[in-house]
Amino acid sequence: MLCPNCNIEIKDYCMKCGYYNGNGNAEIKERKRRNHKWVFSFIIILIIVSIISSIFIKDYIKRSHITPVSELKMDVNSKEYINELYISDEHTYNYLLDEDEKKLYREVIDKIKNYDTKMTLDLTKKGFKQSYFSADYFITINDAIFMDHPELIHFAYISYREVSKHIYEIEFNYVLDKEKYNAAIKEMKLLLKEIKDATKEFSDVDKVKYVYEWLGKRNEYNYSFPAISQSAYSAFNLELSPVCAGYARAAQIIFQNIGIDSLLINGSLNNGAHEWNFVKLDNQYYYLDITTTSTSNEPVINGISYAGYLFSDHSGYRIDNKEVVPMALGRKYIFKQ
Repeated sequence: MLCPNCNIEIKDYCMKCGYYNGNGNAEIKERKRRNHKWVFSFIIILIIVSIISSIFIKDYIKRSHITPVSELKMDVNSKEYINELYISDEHTYNYLLDEDEKKLYREVIDKIKNYDTKMTLDLTKKGFKQSYFSADYFITINDAIFMDHPELIHFAYISYREVSKHIYEIEFNYVLDKEKYNAAIKEMKLLLKEIKDATKEFSDVDKVKYVYEWLGKRNEYNYSFPAISQSAYSAFNLELSPVCAGYARAAQIIFQNIGIDSLLINGSLNNGAHEWNFVKLDNQYYYLDITTTSTSNEPVINGISYAGYLFSDHSGYRIDNKEVVPMALGRKYIFKQ
C-alpha cells in the first residue's frame, strides 16, 4: 500500500512520517495479545514446576542425606552420643519429627541415659480428643529413638498411662542393669574388633555377606526372651536369642564398625511388625533381612537360609516412614543361587 502522506510504498508503518496502517495496528495489538498470553502461560507453568521441584527436592533430601560412615566422628560430648558402640546422625530425628516431637525425643534420650524410670508429660496443648492419637504420638517417638540408636542395648521400650486428662505418666523399661550394661558393651566391643579384623581386606559386598553369615550361624530366632530379644545385644550373646529387631540392630552396629553404609528399617512383613536393614553397595541400596537365616527354608547353604540376602522380591514388605528412607533399587549384587 501507499502512505497517504508521503505517497511511498509501505507495509504497516511509514518510516518517514510515522503513519500506521489501521489494520496493521490491529494486527500488532493482536500479536501482542497472543504474546502476552504465552508469557502468562509460561509463568504459570514455571510456578507449577517450581512447586513440584521444591517438593521433590525436600523429599530427595530426606531420603538421601544419610551421613556416610566415613564422615561420622565419635564425640562423647555430643547430644547424640549414647555409648562407644555406635555413632548416630539421628536421621529420623532430623527429617521426620516436628519441633514438639524433637523436644520429647531429646527428653526421653536424656532420661534413658540416666536410667530414670518415670517422667510426667502434659499433652494438654496437643488437644488429643481420642486416646489413640496420644498412642500414635508415643509410638512415633519410641520408633524414632530406636531407628536412630540401635546402640541402646539396655533399653526395652516406653510404656505410658493417662493419670488425668491429657496428663501422662511415662515409664522407661530396661533389660540390663547398669553393671550388665557396661559388661555387655565390653563384650560387644571385643566381638566387633574380631569382625573388623576378619573383614579388613574384604570388599564391601564380601563384608555384607560375612555379617549375614556371622549373625545367621551364631543365632536362632527365639521369642523366649521377649524384651531382651529386641536388643542388639541378644544377637551377640550366645545365651540369648534375637528376634527381627535384635538381628537388624546388631547388623546396623556391625556394619558401621566395619565401614559399610547401612540403614535400620522398621515396618512390617506380611502384616506383622518387622525390622530389617538396607545396605549400600556402589551407591545403590539393597534389602537385607538377616532374620530369615533361621525363619526361612530356602535357599539353604551351609546351614542357613539366604532368602534375605540382597534379595529382589520385596513383596510383603512395607516400610514405615518411607519418606525418610532411600529407595532400594540396587540390582548388581542381587543374590542368585
